[in-house]
Amino acid sequence: MKPERAFIAERAVAQHCDALLRNRAAAPDAAPSLVRALPHLEAALATGIAAMTGGDAPRVTCEEPRQASHAEFVAQTAPLAGVCVLGAGHHGVPLLAVIDAAAVFGFVDRAFGGQGQCPEPMPEAFPLSAELILGRLAGVIGAAVVHAFCAQAAPSLRPIARGGRITLVSPIAEAETLNVLRLTVIEDAHDPWRISLAFPPAALAALFHDAGEGGLPMPAPRVAN
Repeated sequence: MKPERAFIAERAVAQHCDALLRNRAAAPDAAPSLVRALPHLEAALATGIAAMTGGDAPRVTCEEPRQASHAEFVAQTAPLAGVCVLGAGHHGVPLLAVIDAAAVFGFVDRAFGGQGQCPEPMPEAFPLSAELILGRLAGVIGAAVVHAFCAQAAPSLRPIARGGRITLVSPIAEAETLNVLRLTVIEDAHDPWRISLAFPPAALAALFHDAGEGGLPMPAPRVAN
């Protein structure tokens, strides 16, 4: 299929009011809570990807959480990547999920009966069929994040926008500090690929909506369905 131009947003990116921005309190150190959540996140992503592909569950591993500014995160993102903006909490505070472009092309190929091959050379834009794949991946990733991080009453993540160019899709300010998780997905018959998750403090506060002064609460361990 002939590549089309990169697509931007399934609907307009949410614009957050000044009051919400002013009320962003400094979040507690998220690293310990994120580390405790990693096994749940890895297991939930493996289960969700297996359900999407109809194959065996892949191996999913995550690096230690780190922090970076949004500008740094953008600089480390390939010019073409599967970028999904997910909204956390009632205000839809944005967080980012970025999937390797080669993996997106591989999912498109599999959807049309192929073996998950990425075209060579790599196109400069996604075909329109990638929009559907990115929507499904956003659902898998959002469900895994909720499973791993959220208390029972926490609202689920909802899609805000998606596209192939992070500079066109992301609504986050360049100077915003992000908590970054980099996950590697290893499927037996395919090359490893990566998902990068980037959480601004306000998004973590929305996910851990009942956090107290003692730190960010974590759910009891659960087994992915």
